[in-house]
Parts: sequence; structure tokens; C-alpha cells
Amino acid sequence: MCRRQGGCFASTRGRNLCYGMQNTRFQFYEFNETNHRSKLIYWGKQSEGERFMEQGQGKQQLLKYFQEWIIFVETLEQQDEAVWELSLAPGKWSVREVVAHIALWDRYFLTTAIERVGRQQALTLKHLDYDAFNENARLYGRYTSIAKLIRQTIQDREAITGLIQALPEQQYAAEYTDSDGHPFRLQAYLTDFIAHDRHHMAQIKQLLDSAALEPSSEEQLHLKLEELSMNAWPALQVLMYEGWQLRLANGYTKRSNSIVPVACSGEELSRKIAYGEAFYTARGLDTAYKITPFSQPPELDETLALRGYDKIDPVYVKTAPLDQMRKPAGGLDVRIDPFLSEAWLEAYMSMAKHTADERETLKNMFASPPFQTAFVVLYVEGVPAACGIGVMERGYIGLYAVVTSPDFRRRGFGEQLLLHILQWGKESGAEHSYLLVTHANEAANRLYDKLGFTLQYNYWYRVRKIAASQ
Repeated sequence: MCRRQGGCFASTRGRNLCYGMQNTRFQFYEFNETNHRSKLIYWGKQSEGERFMEQGQGKQQLLKYFQEWIIFVETLEQQDEAVWELSLAPGKWSVREVVAHIALWDRYFLTTAIERVGRQQALTLKHLDYDAFNENARLYGRYTSIAKLIRQTIQDREAITGLIQALPEQQYAAEYTDSDGHPFRLQAYLTDFIAHDRHHMAQIKQLLDSAALEPSSEEQLHLKLEELSMNAWPALQVLMYEGWQLRLANGYTKRSNSIVPVACSGEELSRKIAYGEAFYTARGLDTAYKITPFSQPPELDETLALRGYDKIDPVYVKTAPLDQMRKPAGGLDVRIDPFLSEAWLEAYMSMAKHTADERETLKNMFASPPFQTAFVVLYVEGVPAACGIGVMERGYIGLYAVVTSPDFRRRGFGEQLLLHILQWGKESGAEHSYLLVTHANEAANRLYDKLGFTLQYNYWYRVRKIAASQ
């Protein structure tokens, strides 16, 4: 790695090629995995970064490109840990080592150059022993948790972006001098790292494509849970378009009013997105996508982010076996109905604070459940204290619409309601339970963890407000 930036290429001849930037010219090095040493093998005539500069890309556009790495790493967060351990090629760096490699270079340039430019201080950026730096990055990636790597990547990239964004044009365009007396320009820095990021993104995407063969048993379970959850919480209408489900329920809940991208098709992605936006906008609704580890095509989340879709409401999908689940306490007034009753609706609406229109929509959604369903209310001295729904399918009972009245919280009634629903499921033939809970609902997550529920995967929504679509 040279003075400006570095990366490692897996060549077709089985070598890692590391490169550095020297006065806006790329240098390429052969990297030996055995002795971790490099030698200069090529001096490039023109880099991708230089092509950006020749095309006259301004600061705003470059910063947009610079943030592509954040979006890409966020998509990697949904991959199983085993994917992070995959090597780009036999004997080469793993995905987590590549992410760490970029993270450490970001941290280095942030502290030695970008922050100091913002404070109008002398740069401490200097020529490094790139072999030692890259080896340190490899070890850092190997022994640092994936969660920390993701967190550091996002924090440092956002910090760099924010600092450069805040600079007046004169400071942004100025030429600075590093500790070795060499010139440093922010435009050159951004363009070089954009090229570097895109190189590694292409490597990892190719790796993921090659690894996407037969689904593992874990992936099969996750796909099953997706099917169960879509069946259990219905929409009033479901339309299929080029492999995507477009769900509608008068705007009541994002689950029932979003696009579920379950399969690919030959249609161009931009056209599919435009179709979805037009479809929901015409009905007066925000355009929302449910983004899971299985969303198709894989680049959908990244594409939506670049189109300005907000990432909101991340959700945990959790499961628990029922064989060790304790039984509920006796002596409680718990009523279980196989069909949606006015009593259950009244209880739920009073606790969830929904409107009359939302009540009518929910009533229509559960008018004819396709699976065995329990509508459960726990009463305390004749007053509804907690309620919920249990839906049975294929040996699983799903928990939905679980809510406790504010007047009865922190007294164990929510837990007892859940135990009664789970006991009903067990007696009805269920062996497992699953649920969906937002990351932000800390109280519910503590309760579910207490009952033995463990994480299977995450999903979130990408949403574009209707005003932004018009």
C-alpha cells in the first residue's frame, strides 16, 4: 500500500495485487501471501479516479458515490456470518478482512487528513509501510466482530462525508501538503477511494453470486418463516408483478401495504421500481418495500437507497421451541375464540389506539382466516388487560397483535397472555413458535428473550413518501 490508498486484487494468476496512489497515478503491487511482502509490478497510465475527474464530477456527486460503500456494507449485514468468512479466492482475503481493510484506511485518512483539513491544521498523513498496514488490517478483520466492523465502517464513512460536505468550496478545492511534502487534494482522495470501493464491491458481489447455490437448512427455515408470516398477517389484495407481491390493505400496517420482492424476472429493475411507485401513489399510499435477506434482486436494497428511499422500522424475526416452554399460571380469566369477535376487536382497538377505519380494515383482513387461529383476551376483574392473536400453520404458531393495556403493564399479564397462546398452540399440534418484533420495542424484546426466543434474521422497510414520488 502506498502513500495514498491501497487495496488487494485477486488476479487470475493466483496473486493478490495491491495498489497505491502516487500523484494521481495508480501503482500496482504483487502481494505474496506467504511472506506478506509486495513489489511494484505496474504503473498505471490512468485510474478510474482520474476518469471521474476528467468527467468533471462535482463534490456532491463524488460524495454520493463515496457513500455507496456504506449501503453495500449494510446489505452485507444481512448475510450469514459464514458468508463473511468466505475467501475471495483460495488463499486470499475473506469478506470480513476486505471490509476491515477499507475500514482501517478510512480511519487513517479521517484522523490524519480529513479532520485536520476541517480544523485547518497541518496534515499528519504520510507514507506508510503498506505491507505492515495491510497485514494489520487482515488481522483486525479476523479478530474483530462483524458488528463492530459494520459500525466502524458506517461511522467513519459518515464522518468523512459530513466533514467534506461542510467545507467551503475554497477549502475543498485547495491543495494541501502531507507530512512527506507531497500534495493532497480532496477530490483526488474521493475519486481514488470510489474506484477502490467499487473494485472490492465487484469482487464480493461475484463471490456472493457464486455462493448462492442450494439453500442451507437455515435458509430454508428462514424462507419458511417468511411464507408463514405473509400468510398469517394477510392483505386485502395481493397482486403479482414480475415476481413481486404488491400488497394492499387500505394503508393499515406496512406488512399489508408493501412490495415483497420474492423473485426475479427479466424486467429491468428501474422499470419495476417505477411501476411500484406509480401503483401505490395512484392509491394515495407511500411506496414501501419489505427488504429481507432473500429479496430479489440482491441489489434491490442498495438501488432503493440510492433512489432516496428511507430505511425504517428494522424488525427481528425470532423463534422458540415449545417443548421446554413453561405452562401459564392458573386462575386467570383468559378467553380464546377461533374467530374474530367484537369483544376482541374492542379490546385490541382500545389498547392499540386505532381509528374506526383501521378497525374495519383489520376486521376484513381476519374475516375468514385460512388457518387455525386463536383470538385471545386476558381479563382482570372483567377489564381487558392484554390481547393477541395466534396463527397455526405447518407446526408453527405465530404471535401477532400482542398488546397490553397501559393500565396493566409491568404486572406480568403480557407474559401470561403469551404463555396461554403458546400453550394453545402446543395443544393444537405446534412444535415451534415465531414472532416479528421491531428493534425499537425494547420491553417486548426483553420479554421474548426471557421466554427463550432467539433471533433468526432481520428485515426492514425501504419507504418513499408519497410526496417524494409525485
